[in-house]
Amino acid sequence: MKIFINTLILICVFQVKICSQTNTEIFVFDFLKTKNGFIISNPINISNNDGYDSQPHFTKDSNEVLFSSNNKGQTDLVRYSLLTNQKTVLLNTPASEYSPTPIPNIDAISYIKLEADGTQLLWKLDLTKQKEAVLIPNLKIGYHVWTQENDIVSFVLGNPQTLQYTNLKTNQTRVIDSLIGRSLHKISTTNLISYISKLSDIWCINSFNPVTMSIKKIIDLPFNVEDITWTPDGSVIVAHKSTFYLFDSTLAAQWIEIKDTENFTMLQNITRISVSPNGKKLAVVISDK
Repeated sequence: MKIFINTLILICVFQVKICSQTNTEIFVFDFLKTKNGFIISNPINISNNDGYDSQPHFTKDSNEVLFSSNNKGQTDLVRYSLLTNQKTVLLNTPASEYSPTPIPNIDAISYIKLEADGTQLLWKLDLTKQKEAVLIPNLKIGYHVWTQENDIVSFVLGNPQTLQYTNLKTNQTRVIDSLIGRSLHKISTTNLISYISKLSDIWCINSFNPVTMSIKKIIDLPFNVEDITWTPDGSVIVAHKSTFYLFDSTLAAQWIEIKDTENFTMLQNITRISVSPNGKKLAVVISDK
């Protein structure tokens, strides 16, 4: 039997958890897809900061990584240049910001802003004008992904948490599924969105088609983990503890365990992962717990 907790409790737990994360660091590796899986090399610690550093997202040109970073107890949005090895704070406000995500076709990012009074909304930052604006005023969004410039798929807090699709032009929102995970992604080479379904004891990766509003199961996860990432050729990667697993239907019908990563001693308690759009870099978040 599954027992659902009260919506208010769920929201409070989410906010406490997001504000009291364990110490994490973000490493970026060179990434090479091979006929047997993939190879990683040359790790760089791009966060190098006490406290919570997480939610890496590559920019469209693959030259920068956006992430959330601890700054004296609050969380700010940071941009790291892989060309100059320099960090820049994008926003430094009294609130905490999370999940920086490039918006398609424009020079802007979206992100979650958590105010001191508990208000939690999805915002937009115009990087040219340095101007902020609320994107969706009536949903308490935890995580999100863009399907195109005016369409968003979100993890919305509630009892239970739901997958919701929003069209910003029409201001229409539709509930797609429930009991989902936080890892939302646009599947490479398609217009589909992937998410983790937790409806069964064995979690699985589903796809959502924003045109037909249909859902399709892709594959069961090898472990019940929260985070996945997609490569440009349409393969999917997950991590469990210190080990990576790859699913590529052109190589095998099931998950492939990636070997030869034991020399990278920092690879412990892997959480979030992200492959760059050009397929040459892998960002990995390492937790101390």
